[in-house]
Amino acid sequence: MGQDETGALKIRIAELERLSGEHKKTEAALRESEERFRTIFGEAVDGMILADANTKSFLMCNRSACRMLGYEEEELLRLSVADIHPAQDLPKVLETFELQAQGKLAAVPTLPVKRKDGSVFFADVSASVLKISGKRYMMGSFRDITEKKKAQEAVASSEANYRAIFESVNDAIIIRDADTYDIVDCNRKACEMFCYTKEEMVGFRVGALTADTERHPNELLREYYRKSCELEPQIFEWLVRDKFGREFWIEINLKCAVISGRRRLLYIARDINERKQLMESKEDFINMVSHELRTPLGAIREGVLLVIEEKFGQLNEKQKEMLSIAQRNVDRLTRLITQVLDIQKFEAGRMRLDLEQGDINSLVEEVYASMVSMVSKKHLGFTLKLEDNLPRLRFDRDKITQVLQNLINNAAENTEKGAITVTTSAQGNCVKVSVADTGCGISGNEMSKLFQRFTQIRKKPGGSGLGLAICKEIIDKHKGKIAAESEPGKGTTFHFILPVKERRL
Repeated sequence: MGQDETGALKIRIAELERLSGEHKKTEAALRESEERFRTIFGEAVDGMILADANTKSFLMCNRSACRMLGYEEEELLRLSVADIHPAQDLPKVLETFELQAQGKLAAVPTLPVKRKDGSVFFADVSASVLKISGKRYMMGSFRDITEKKKAQEAVASSEANYRAIFESVNDAIIIRDADTYDIVDCNRKACEMFCYTKEEMVGFRVGALTADTERHPNELLREYYRKSCELEPQIFEWLVRDKFGREFWIEINLKCAVISGRRRLLYIARDINERKQLMESKEDFINMVSHELRTPLGAIREGVLLVIEEKFGQLNEKQKEMLSIAQRNVDRLTRLITQVLDIQKFEAGRMRLDLEQGDINSLVEEVYASMVSMVSKKHLGFTLKLEDNLPRLRFDRDKITQVLQNLINNAAENTEKGAITVTTSAQGNCVKVSVADTGCGISGNEMSKLFQRFTQIRKKPGGSGLGLAICKEIIDKHKGKIAAESEPGKGTTFHFILPVKERRL
């Protein structure tokens, strides 16, 4: 063999060795790829099944598919597509299979699948076409969505129930976006109330349905919306206008809620126009009657006082006594008229507060000075226990004076011996004022009636049963709280708290 032939042979041998090495690498890569595929296929969470595209018989499956369908692997590989779907759904399933085999359809949601025990569940099925050695195969992936479907059905049922209630309630309901305040939905009653269709109302901005008067400006309405979105529900009366310009009164209940994952402003409205007109008529009548009563009462009181003071001649003791009784009854009637008017103003929402920054201790001392004589006449002790350096508050001086006088009067009327003590103290972000007595006390079953109108725990001459109810209205108007603690035979303590932080009213 010549030198050239030897060299050529060596090159050929080297080439064969290189090709053999590459072949081994290819085989190793194929084995690694096949092992990776089998691992992924076998460990996949979704059920995986490889089927012949023509015969529809199963050739390969993973553990998830066996577990999902309730078969052993050997059992499942003896089946075909027709064996794992309900008979009534088979035509649709086979049609779907053909479309997937032709590459015209990739995924099918909520396909019914039958287990070995005959039970049916729903699965999202994705399929892809594989060509191996000239043959077509279908690789199917099954994801059990039974729980998801139940949840969807529950949501759909809940939505249907919500929609049925939403449309059938007798109050107008308007849903606004919590950020823009634009209307995003409304019910049938709202459309009837404002004479718009739903399509017309959706998208309405703030003020589109209001009268926008000086007492009821749109800016104040925005403030109510803002507070409600800050999880502070609002209830108020408002003057609105329908599509044809008719103005009427409604009561609005505002609260923030999450609906379908979005923050919404729930606006519930009730037509109170007739009630409002009746209240205004009632208020006008009471104002007229009280005015007609106060005028002659004032004249009677002044006349009685002049006679008592003996401006027109001397009186004997019996005459003075009878005139004093007349004076007390005139004063009683005047107080009763004033209390009824106060209650009426609260009901009509027309009781306004004149808020000013002030020192509560200073007010308590003024009330004490004005009432110490009255309390002393009953031979009762009367003391103040005022905490120093209390924060200043914003309150209506006349109204809080009225509350304190009422509580002290109430204590004096129900205390035969002992003392009345007025205390002030700081309590968190509030100031607490207490009026304690050593009277007969109040039983547990009577405590719940304390602040009810026209209710007297113990009947007293000249009492109207309105004093404590008015106290509660005044303190509520200040965004404070009033309550009482008592033990029969040991006295009663009334206390109210006023917030230090200014709140918009």
